[in-house]
Amino acid sequence: MRRTQHPVLLAAGGFALVAALGIGPAAAQESTPAAGGGPAAGSFPAAIYEGTCGDLAAEPTYDLADVAYGPLMPDSLSGGLDDATPMAGQLAAQDDVAPVAIGATSLDLNLTELFVRDHQYAVGVSDPESAALIACGNIGGALFQDAGQTRTTLDEARLVSGLREANGSGYGGVALIESPTGGARESTSTTVTVFLIPPPNGA
Repeated sequence: MRRTQHPVLLAAGGFALVAALGIGPAAAQESTPAAGGGPAAGSFPAAIYEGTCGDLAAEPTYDLADVAYGPLMPDSLSGGLDDATPMAGQLAAQDDVAPVAIGATSLDLNLTELFVRDHQYAVGVSDPESAALIACGNIGGALFQDAGQTRTTLDEARLVSGLREANGSGYGGVALIESPTGGARESTSTTVTVFLIPPPNGA
């Protein structure tokens, strides 16, 4: 049974994870292929499936927002700094940044529902044309927390699940799963943010 999903802007936790991965805001790239290969145009369907990446259910349990490349960071932009500071003026975008496709979804469920006894779930991203899986990650993994924190439960931290390539696609990524308000046991919504990284030579 598919459940309600609501596409959302990239959550604050998502920005924090991007920074932690070292890919920065500039990493959400325009999807125009470059000479010699580049990220594929368009967007990628994503969903949460019951099962594991080695044995997924045929139909998704929760549809997620499509994962897509954003606009290019301009060559320069105002730094928003005080005129008296040495860095006042323009900040330049870096060259040769890794493209990252991003999709964020708010689901009407409690985060702990993804950890019901005798049930397993995985995040899958598919090719928009063939519907073949290109990246998948079993839900679980590391508890992501802000600097200085020592939190070790779902009530207090964000869950980070790695996405491995599927069907030789070369794609990989990360899924950030968190309860945006309150602890995981009390919240009635869960935000899933998927970061998809294409193969080095493009799609």
